[in-house]
Amino acid sequence: MQLDIKHLLSQSFDIIVESGEYAKKIRKDIYKNGFLRFDLNELMHTKENLAEDEDFLMSDFVCNKIKSISDIPVISEESHIRLKTNTFWCIDPLDGSFCFSHDTGPYSILISLIYMGHPVIGLACFPEQKIIYIGSSVTGSYIIKNNIKKPLIYKPNMYKNNIRGIITNATPDPEPIKKYLMQFNITKFTEVLGAPNPALILLGHGDIMPLFHRQYEWDIAAYDAILRYAQNSYKSAIVDLYGHPLNYGKQDNTRPFENPKLVATYNKNLINQICENSRQNKL
Repeated sequence: MQLDIKHLLSQSFDIIVESGEYAKKIRKDIYKNGFLRFDLNELMHTKENLAEDEDFLMSDFVCNKIKSISDIPVISEESHIRLKTNTFWCIDPLDGSFCFSHDTGPYSILISLIYMGHPVIGLACFPEQKIIYIGSSVTGSYIIKNNIKKPLIYKPNMYKNNIRGIITNATPDPEPIKKYLMQFNITKFTEVLGAPNPALILLGHGDIMPLFHRQYEWDIAAYDAILRYAQNSYKSAIVDLYGHPLNYGKQDNTRPFENPKLVATYNKNLINQICENSRQNKL
């Protein structure tokens, strides 16, 4: 199957812009009387967040739009099918549902295209912040903020002993992740709100983001494209704890499309340390 990636990128970009406006509209309509309250202690003991009305509304909107531009199969958080191909759209129509309903940080819309098992298009839209990250095999990676477009290019950290970890509130308790990173002499941390956004590495917020919470291919694929096309090697900057890049289209377990624990980093020495640690502890 040959794809016109540049054309599909243009079409999917228009869709994610439209989806961002739709998300803001339904957020205003649903929570016009105020966002939901939450109890932190209760949240820390909650194993699963159930999908709400907005998840299904966004899923129907984004997936139907994507289906209208190609015959490529679509999988998403709210609706996934049994794949017969390793080329498919991979979508999270509302990443950060909790943030959407409780106003605890940025939410996003994620659209990616997997071609022959590799992400070739990745789009991440943050509607409230007016930010869109884009990565593709034909354009490289860039960010559009307030309608201003700038390239995203990874700049190596010049201070080898000043590696910073990025930790988000995707998991309410950051201490286990801090403890893990301290094994590698990482003691500086940037804590950010909202669903995990590995593209923050490209903006200089830190050097490594552990992704240890339960996450799936649609949570990561867009960022995988954005990070890998921000450097010349086209190699994935999101790997498992043995240094392996993501495998897309996973359907052979009780949780289809679920990823293992991952880290996002360009630091090869750090990846080698993480791999050795995993081998020794048989993680």
